Amino acid sequence: MIRIVRGEAPQDFLRRSVAGCQGLLKQLQCHASAATGEPFKPAFDRNVWKSARDRLFQVQHGKCAYTEATLDVCMGVEHFRPKGAVRNDRKAKQHHPGYFWLAYEWDNLLLTNPKVNNHKSDCFPLANPGKRATSPGTSLDQEKPILIDPAQECPREHIRFHQDAPRGITDRGRETIALLRLDHAYLREKRMKHLKDLQVLLLLAENPSAMAASDHNALDPEVELAKSVQPEAEFSSMAIDFLAAHGR
Repeated sequence: MIRIVRGEAPQDFLRRSVAGCQGLLKQLQCHASAATGEPFKPAFDRNVWKSARDRLFQVQHGKCAYTEATLDVCMGVEHFRPKGAVRNDRKAKQHHPGYFWLAYEWDNLLLTNPKVNNHKSDCFPLANPGKRATSPGTSLDQEKPILIDPAQECPREHIRFHQDAPRGITDRGRETIALLRLDHAYLREKRMKHLKDLQVLLLLAENPSAMAASDHNALDPEVELAKSVQPEAEFSSMAIDFLAAHGR
């Protein structure tokens, strides 16, 4: 996981977002007037999120915000703070109506791998659940999320890699790995395949004679290694730690 620079929202999304928020407000007012005692369950306009996908795909370099695995297609939009009912951990009951008022907020949107999104589900743990914002207009400043937001902070302050395996170097890093299952076998397999390519490139870079005899002599291994740590590269955080472990 690396830091994402989300930038400004696209204008089409902003227009749709305003209309979507107005629609949510009307739904909330109708629900309050009905006074049924039932929890508020808004209907969301998926077209709002569709208008955000292309820009998110661009700023995330076509990668999942959490795993850095390449997204084959522009997937569904993930809400960092879940828009529906929320629980503090998997064993807890849903006790929160969800951050429905943030459903169309640009700063709450990411693109992720569907498997990771399913792992996260409606879990959004806080260090102090009693400080959770519960309604529109409630400040989020008192919340201290456990899950790392790659668009608001530097994930590498919490998660590093040993070979293909993510390692939490803080409590939040460890809990984020567990919540998103960043050490799942299917991700480890993808990373290991990529790591083997990096190992070959490093061998060629440090052994010119091997380079001359290889089938990779059309590539400049130093250039390819330099590319591997750039934000647009798949699994760039792993590549950074791999090369650092080899004195690079």
